[in-house]
Amino acid sequence: MTPIQLTEFLLGECKELLHELAKPQSKPQNKSSIQAIKSEVGDCLFDALMLNACCAVKFKYDLSECFEIASEKVTRRTPYIELWGPSDGPKAASTSRECEAIWQNEKQKENERQQQQQQQQQQQNTPSSPSPSPSPSPSPSPSNSPNFIDMVNSILSETALNFQWLSDFYENETEKFFLVLNTALVSCAVTSCFFLGQAYRTKRPLIDQGRE
Repeated sequence: MTPIQLTEFLLGECKELLHELAKPQSKPQNKSSIQAIKSEVGDCLFDALMLNACCAVKFKYDLSECFEIASEKVTRRTPYIELWGPSDGPKAASTSRECEAIWQNEKQKENERQQQQQQQQQQQNTPSSPSPSPSPSPSPSPSNSPNFIDMVNSILSETALNFQWLSDFYENETEKFFLVLNTALVSCAVTSCFFLGQAYRTKRPLIDQGRE
């Protein structure tokens, strides 16, 4: 499974969710419609988590980095939110237009910083004089891979923190139980996907040799 394939799956699930939301019978009073919407939203969330896991394997980054970047980005673009807005800086936004202006302004600043970083990287990669080509880096060995148990514990710890926050909205103990069950299943699925990718990358030369 490649990141492109998972992205296509995610797009498909998003289209199914849009189709479900656009139905005339999609109303808060319609229990069957609510169940269908929850199912489609769950599919989108699961595919997004799987996509992050697959990209983390291919592009060699930590699973939590995407969540951290998204959190930092939203915090920068919405300084008027009292929960995380600066206490000593400008954060007032009384209309939707002002909110949109702040969002677009911060987005433009991010794009400019990204362009500057790309230009600096290109300048660094441009050799001033011929230099010997670097030797290929050795492929990662299984011993360098993160420990499965440690990674499960890490993800479940983050899940527990999120559950503690979400559980405040649920008074029914049965709903809390299923919330724990769903988050645990998703965490294990994402972790399994990561290590299956690691195992496949390690064994791929042997598989290709057997095919030849």
